[in-house]
Amino acid sequence: QIRGMACSAGLGRPPPSVITIEYDPDDIETFIKVADAIEEAFPTVVVNGNEAQDGRPGSFEIQTDDGISIYSRLSVDPALPHADDIISRITNRSQLPTSADRANQPFCQ
Repeated sequence: QIRGMACSAGLGRPPPSVITIEYDPDDIETFIKVADAIEEAFPTVVVNGNEAQDGRPGSFEIQTDDGISIYSRLSVDPALPHADDIISRITNRSQLPTSADRANQPFCQ
C-alpha cells in the first residue's frame, strides 16, 4: 500500500520559536541584516547563527526549529537573500514544505 502526504500539509503552523542561519564567514554583514530584520518583524523568534569561522563556503541556509527550509543558497539560489523576501517566506511558511513533506513530494503531483 502506498501512502502519500497531502499537498496542503502544514497549513496553520504556529510561528517558529527559533530560526537558525548558517552563513559563509564572508557574508556576516548579510547575516546581521537578515537576523535583525527577522527579530524586528517577529519579536518572539530567536535567531541563531553559526560561529563566524564555522559556516560552509557559499552557504546561507535558513531553517526553522520544526524543519522548514526558509532559504537555501547552496541548493536553490546562489544569490544572497534580501531581508524582505525572508520575512515574507517566514510569514507564509505554512505554504513551505517540511523535510518530511519534501520526502513525499512525488505523491503531491
